[in-house]
Amino acid sequence: MGYNFPIMFKVLAVFSIVLYVLPVQAYAQTHKAKQATKSAQPATPVPLVVPQQAPTPASQSEHKEHVQADVRVISTPSKDRWDIAGFCISVALAIVGVFGVRVAIKTLGHIETQANEMKLQRGILEKQATHMDAQTRILETSVAIAKMNADTAQANIKQWLDVELTEVEASVLDPNEPDPLIDGRVLFQAFNNTALPLTVTRVVTVMNTGYDSSTATAEETVILPPKASDNKTNFPFWIQLLYTDDAARRYLAGKAIINITGTVFFTEASGKDSEQEFGFAFHHTTGGYTLLKRIGKHPAYEKQG
Repeated sequence: MGYNFPIMFKVLAVFSIVLYVLPVQAYAQTHKAKQATKSAQPATPVPLVVPQQAPTPASQSEHKEHVQADVRVISTPSKDRWDIAGFCISVALAIVGVFGVRVAIKTLGHIETQANEMKLQRGILEKQATHMDAQTRILETSVAIAKMNADTAQANIKQWLDVELTEVEASVLDPNEPDPLIDGRVLFQAFNNTALPLTVTRVVTVMNTGYDSSTATAEETVILPPKASDNKTNFPFWIQLLYTDDAARRYLAGKAIINITGTVFFTEASGKDSEQEFGFAFHHTTGGYTLLKRIGKHPAYEKQG
């Protein structure tokens, strides 16, 4: 818009000059025609009275056949100030016209240059769009690969719990009775030794004394932080130990063998529900307990008879 405003101003100036010149030139031409008419008129002759004779038919025919016209230019019209003004105005219009043509040619050149620049910019934008499309495809491929790697890593991350037997407590109730009763409990600790937190939801423990068995279930939601954390990473739980009749007598004789198995249910950091089995067997006497060697997945169990 800033570039076209001077051109519009010049065109308006030319249009104003034309509106001013046309009436002046028309007046000059009219004045010139009037002067030429006055100059061409001869002086008014004095009429002569000549006796008129009736023309004969022969003379009328001869006159019609031999009519001649004699036209003479007496004088040309002289140049006045209106003629000079019209000439000067015509020259000015010609100069303005030439200048206007030059301006129009330059304007067309600028327009052509701008059109070429716009074509070049369009080509650059098309190339950029092509590159962006290619980058988008590369990004989509990278995201897919990253997701696949994350899924693979998540599948490879397996969380577990390490369960340890930490203490066995027992006390004899009514030792003077012929059938004594021994009451106690076995304590455990579940440790999270993985790099991610997990949530313990339930623990089921089964104890077998060789004569009877008991089951204990502890339902509690506890979040265990990873091993590297400074927070507490263990979950304590226990099961009651009860000896009666023959089982109590074997304990007092130092021959009690206890077998304990159980399962800890927990939720991994990925949201997957998992479970961890554990098992212990130990020789229990009034002096304490001794863990038996594990055979296979579960500890060894010595049948009592």
